[in-house]
Amino acid sequence: MVQPASTIFRDFVTDGVPASGKWAPYKPDVRAWGSWLEGVISGGLAAATVSSIAALKAIDTTTFTKATLKLSGRYGDFVWTSGDFSAHVAADTVNGVYVKADAIAATAGAWVRAATSLIPEMFGAISDWTGTVGTSTNNATALQVMIAVAKLAGLSMRLSDGPGYYCNATLSATNMDFMLSGISYGAGRIVFGAGATDGLVISQDTFEHVTSAQSLTLTTLGQETGAGLKVTYSNTDSVNNRNQPRCLLMDLDIRGETLAAGWQDGIKATDVHNLSIIRPCINGRRDLNFTDKRSFNLMRYGIYLTNTSGAFPADLNIECPRIYSCQVGIYGDGEGSEGIKIDRPELVGMVTGISTRHTTTRPLVQVRGGHINCFEFGIDLKNSPQSNISDMLIYKIQLTNTDTVAIKLDTCDFSTIGPNVRLINQGTDKATNGEWDGVQIINTNYFKIEGPEQERPSRTVAISGTSTGGETRDIRTYGVYTGATVAPYLDTSSGVNSRLGGGRKVVSSTNSAITVLASPTTVATSGSLNVNKGERFLVHAMINTTKGATAGEFLTTVNKTGTATAVFNDSRGAILQRMAQAASASVAQVISCVLSVTASGTLTINLQGTSTGSNSDVLAGDAQLSIEMI
Repeated sequence: MVQPASTIFRDFVTDGVPASGKWAPYKPDVRAWGSWLEGVISGGLAAATVSSIAALKAIDTTTFTKATLKLSGRYGDFVWTSGDFSAHVAADTVNGVYVKADAIAATAGAWVRAATSLIPEMFGAISDWTGTVGTSTNNATALQVMIAVAKLAGLSMRLSDGPGYYCNATLSATNMDFMLSGISYGAGRIVFGAGATDGLVISQDTFEHVTSAQSLTLTTLGQETGAGLKVTYSNTDSVNNRNQPRCLLMDLDIRGETLAAGWQDGIKATDVHNLSIIRPCINGRRDLNFTDKRSFNLMRYGIYLTNTSGAFPADLNIECPRIYSCQVGIYGDGEGSEGIKIDRPELVGMVTGISTRHTTTRPLVQVRGGHINCFEFGIDLKNSPQSNISDMLIYKIQLTNTDTVAIKLDTCDFSTIGPNVRLINQGTDKATNGEWDGVQIINTNYFKIEGPEQERPSRTVAISGTSTGGETRDIRTYGVYTGATVAPYLDTSSGVNSRLGGGRKVVSSTNSAITVLASPTTVATSGSLNVNKGERFLVHAMINTTKGATAGEFLTTVNKTGTATAVFNDSRGAILQRMAQAASASVAQVISCVLSVTASGTLTINLQGTSTGSNSDVLAGDAQLSIEMI
């Protein structure tokens, strides 16, 4: 140990006692002290090197204020730091970052690891998952201590690459800047054992405590035992701080460690405002004893968005979610998902792909640019006005006899479906695979449906309840679904809605040669059509006739018969046109009108002529009737 200068350069043999004689400094002490001083001047005290925590604790801090720990897995540099570290030492029970010196109280100082981020190995953790519980290190204590130290130190945490950290307990973090990531995508892996009821549970009091979890793999050995990741913010924070971002979850792989294992929920977020979830991959457990829906519905929710009373978390952004095999892929209940935007989802093996079941009005669910493969519902929304669904491919799974609805909107005013919504049927027979309905609209006003395309449909668009002011445009259906209740458009609501066909021709009819008599004579007809409330048709009719020897009037009429209720040009039961016709003269008459259906049923549109004076002859092809849906 280097002696202090006051001892080396004292005046007398016995310091302060002249009678003891004059003191001559001892040259080896002077050289030692000089070397020590040079070290201070050039940048600090020389570092001690130790191979164990015990040796680090035993270092004389008056001699060394730096130390290098060369312990396998826990290598690092430590700096002696003065101050009250009693709370830090108490939290760091495994001496990962804060180490108490044997000879000095923690209230006076501690050895502090020189680190800008934390890794589990600093706390004695080992990424050595072998696939077997008994031969893998249980890192529960080390990982939990790392989280506690990160809270005190304000440092981020990184999981090293490797087979995975086995952890037989739930990990929790409370009221801290929580920043945990893997070194690369999916590399940071924690395998939770049967002793973990949840995986990682984060509870925060305010948006100022951010949550960031990135590039992690969270697997379980259990079966539906809680959530892989839970994030909760305080009710007060959600109510009072609605514009601040606070939680980013990116590139998370959440699943069972084996095919026989899986979480109950993938990610559960409670009262988390301004939440961003980017590129999660979530897998539910499969039961391979079944080949139908029962094989896919063991996980409850892939992403679960919920709230506590009075909190209305909103502005939720979910990008590129990949979720497989669960009851509901993305679920918002209560008031837990206002203003949710779901971009490019891939949801496969779902009972229901996306569902929000709000108890009161919570606007905007936006779903676009992805794929849903489902048994019962592709998208099921309630009390979500101003929602938008576009550029989606939704498949009906054929593996069970279940009625399927691609999109259901209940009390979702001012919502839009389309463009580019394609509904594909993997089933071939209704008796085997169940009905395949495209869009159900219930008690929803001023909706817009644009260009849905459905393969082998049952009912493509069905409107009911008090829905009014809606517009459906350009329905396209392909193929026949054996045994299905087929109706491209069915409006049983009490409101007034319209169907537009985009100029699609419904009927084009012409005549054989015929003589028009003094009584109404049908020269062309549409035949019986099945029409639905809200549909509108543009009718074009033309007739060219040649009068006999006696002049008279020629009357052209477009009328209708059938069980449906409809009017021409908003109020008329038929359209008539009269023209005088000279003897032996030819005349042509053209009628164009709009037919609006106000009650569904069958409808036949007729083109008729009536000739006074002599009869009039109509050559083949000289009477034409064209009907287009508009």
